Amino acid sequence: MAERKNENENREKRRAERKETSREDAAARRAQKAERVRESEQEWFKIDNAGLIFVPSRSRNWTNLFRFAAVLKDPIRPEILQQAANDLYPRFPTMMVYLKAGLFWNYFEYAPKPPIVREETDYPCRPFDVKARSYLMRILYRGHRIAVEFFHGITDGHGGAVYLMSLVRRYLQLCGTEIPAGEFCLDHRDLPSQEEKEDAFSRYAGKGERKSWSEKPSVQIKHQRAERGTYTITHAAASAAAVKAKAHEYRATVSEFLAGCMMWCLRNAYLESRTKASENPIKMTLPIDLRRLKPSATLRNFILMYNLEHYPEIPMTLEETIEDIRQQFDLITPDYVQSFIDKNVGTAARLPIRMLPRPIKSIGLNIAYRMFALKQSAFSFSNLGKVDLPAELLPSLERLEFVLGAGKTRGVKASCVTVGDSLVLSFGADCADRGMEASFLKLMTALGVEFTVDTNRRECNE
Repeated sequence: MAERKNENENREKRRAERKETSREDAAARRAQKAERVRESEQEWFKIDNAGLIFVPSRSRNWTNLFRFAAVLKDPIRPEILQQAANDLYPRFPTMMVYLKAGLFWNYFEYAPKPPIVREETDYPCRPFDVKARSYLMRILYRGHRIAVEFFHGITDGHGGAVYLMSLVRRYLQLCGTEIPAGEFCLDHRDLPSQEEKEDAFSRYAGKGERKSWSEKPSVQIKHQRAERGTYTITHAAASAAAVKAKAHEYRATVSEFLAGCMMWCLRNAYLESRTKASENPIKMTLPIDLRRLKPSATLRNFILMYNLEHYPEIPMTLEETIEDIRQQFDLITPDYVQSFIDKNVGTAARLPIRMLPRPIKSIGLNIAYRMFALKQSAFSFSNLGKVDLPAELLPSLERLEFVLGAGKTRGVKASCVTVGDSLVLSFGADCADRGMEASFLKLMTALGVEFTVDTNRRECNE
C-alpha cells in the first residue's frame, strides 16, 4: 500500500511539473511576441550585406542554398517536430521571413505563422520559390533524419547550425530528454538579442582603404549532364582524430589539408580533360566565417567568400600542393578581412547606387554575378568545423550532415562538419559523373584515412 501511495504521489508530482513547464513556455512565447512588437512598429528588416548578392542572382530554377541535417538514433515523430518548430518560431525572427520587393532594395518581412514541417519525398536542395509569399527555409523529416534547408540570403552556415541544433534540442526535450542550452543549442524561451539580429558587416565597416581585387578567371572542368532536377549527395564519414593526425603530418590544419587534397584532385581532373594548356589557375571558393576574426553573435550572414588558387601547369607534388594552400590560408588576416568588409559595405552605401531603382540594381548585380563570380571558381568547399553540443544530446545523435546546394553551373560541391570524433564530408552533385568524389576518397585511402560512404542515389530513385 505504501509503495502504491508513493507511486501515485510521484505521478502527481510529475504531472504538476509538466503543467508548470507548459505554463512557463506559454508565458515565454507571449513575452517574446510582445517584445518583438515593441522593438519594431514595422515588421520588416533590411537584407544584410552578403545577402544583397544572393537575392538578385537567383533564378526560377536556382537559388543559393545549403542544408543541415541531424540523423537521430530513433525515428522522427512528425507531430512533436512540428511542436518544436512552433516553439522556436519567436526565437529566430531573422529566419521566419518572406522576401519582399521595395522601391530601392529587396527586404524581409516577418512571417505571420510558424513554418510547416513536411516529410521529404523528393531530391534534397530543391530551389526556393522566393517570389511567392513563402518561407525561405524548409523543415523536412524522413526516417531518422531532421533536415533544414536555408536560402543563403537569410543566414550562413553558422546560423543554420544554431537553428537546426536548437530545433533538435527542443524536439528531444518534448520527447522526454532534458538537455541544457549551449552555444549551438539556444533556449526557445530566451528573447533574441540585438546582436543576434544585427548586420555585422555594417557594425565593423570603417572608412579605411577599399582595396580593389583584380583576378584571373578560373579554368573550368567539364561535367556530364545529369537528369534535370536531380541532386546526388554522397556522405563520407571518418574519425576526426584520424583526419587531424594526418593533416598534422603535412603541418596543416584539417581545413588546409582537406582543401589541399581536393585541389590536388581538381588539378588531376583538369590535366586529364584539358584540350590545351592554360595560364589561368584552378580556383576553389572557400566561405570563411568572419566571427573567428571579428567577434559577433549574429545569426545572419557574416562570411567572406575567399578563392584559393592553384596553377596546374606548374609541376607539384601532393605535399607541395597542400603547402601552397596552407600559405594562402595565412593571407586571411584581420587587415584583409577589414578591407573586404569596407569595400563591400562602402560600395552598397554609395549614393548613386542607393538611388537606383531596385529592378535596375537587381539586373546589374545579376550580370556582375554571372560575369565575375561564376567565372572565378571551379569548385566550392565549406568546412563548418567542430560543432560543440551538450553531452546530454550526444547519445540521441547518430551524426550531423552539412550539404551545399547546387551551383548555377553544373558541377560538384563539398562540405564538412564535425561533432565529437565524427567528421562527415559531403559531396553534392547535379552532374552524372562521380570523378571528384571517387578520386578524393581513393586518395584518402592511399593516405591511410578510412571513410565510410553512403549516398542518396538509391533512396531518391525509390
